[in-house]
Amino acid sequence: MTSTSTGHPFPLGRFAWMAILASLAFPATSLAAAPYSKEQAVHGRTVYNQSCAACHGGKLQGGAGPALRGKKFSGSLSYGNMTASQLFDFMSKHMPKNEPGSLPEKAYWDVFAYMLCENGFKAGKTALDADSVGNVTLLPLPGKPAGACHSP
Repeated sequence: MTSTSTGHPFPLGRFAWMAILASLAFPATSLAAAPYSKEQAVHGRTVYNQSCAACHGGKLQGGAGPALRGKKFSGSLSYGNMTASQLFDFMSKHMPKNEPGSLPEKAYWDVFAYMLCENGFKAGKTALDADSVGNVTLLPLPGKPAGACHSP
């Protein structure tokens, strides 16, 4: 069976196939807005600076603790095959290292929102929480910070 217009066995042209393949390489979940709000990420930055930066670095680059953004963070997630729900569960039970589980639950969600923002996920209109975290696909990381992380 061949297409009458192209003579190829598939009816779509070369550019249509390239567009389909490109869309598979860059899933919409990482490009669409994540379920966290700009305000949540800004508050998460404050909590992060107070409770996390001493170990994970002022820019999430790592230090005594692992990096929480960029290629090193992506590698850690990939190695552990970690979902967003699993990452939140780990954070809320084991962090900060010197006082595990000591922050209010909202503070952990806000820090997670800040981490998403710093890894290039765009802010949405609703806060990240237990009901929405399952909608976050962590890998591949979108890339550069989304910008909303630093302004009120």
